[in-house]
Amino acid sequence: MNSKNYELHVNFFFFKIDNFITKYNQETKKDQKSYQRIDLKPINWNEYKETFFNQRFDTYKDKGFTKNQIINFELTKVERLPNENEKYIALKDNYTRLLNEKLKNKEDNPEQTKKQINFEDFFFNVKPQQLKQIKEKFKDLEPKETAIFIDLLYNDFNVLNITYGSRKGKSQKDFIRHITNYRNQSINKLFLKDTIKNYIYKGNEADKTTIKTQLETILK
Repeated sequence: MNSKNYELHVNFFFFKIDNFITKYNQETKKDQKSYQRIDLKPINWNEYKETFFNQRFDTYKDKGFTKNQIINFELTKVERLPNENEKYIALKDNYTRLLNEKLKNKEDNPEQTKKQINFEDFFFNVKPQQLKQIKEKFKDLEPKETAIFIDLLYNDFNVLNITYGSRKGKSQKDFIRHITNYRNQSINKLFLKDTIKNYIYKGNEADKTTIKTQLETILK
């Protein structure tokens, strides 16, 4: 591999975004996962910058680093990337700017605490009375029922506003805390592993019937 190709290779893998989608295959009668590449470039930077940042951030997960340490690691890494391609020079500048903004925001608000997220903050286009009924009817669910509940709200009714891996109180784990005392890990096992970001329950479809009917009554 010559020098120019090597530099493109290094930049390409640094600025890649993992984008897996799952579709139902009519022939095999199974969900099929496929990779759809997102070509990150200056023109779509604003659209994908947070996704890119979060995926880079997740590579440090469970290693015990603070957010400031991770940002400084990333600043060092991006500084060392090759500078031979206009597209990647622009992406380096954009990412450096984003990292410095996040670092500055962190330094400007050292006492800032995570915003208190309430049950109703996880929903959109749902009336207060409906939220009250949902909270009362489905509190203290067992793990299997919780997985079905999340699947239906997220995929069938499209009213649940949760963000995979959110560190701002809007993750699946945070939502579960509002409705059950069970550990998040036991519930994660009830979702299809390859599609957990879509929260698809991997059990029998018929298991959903009762909860779906109750939700249809409430959300009609």
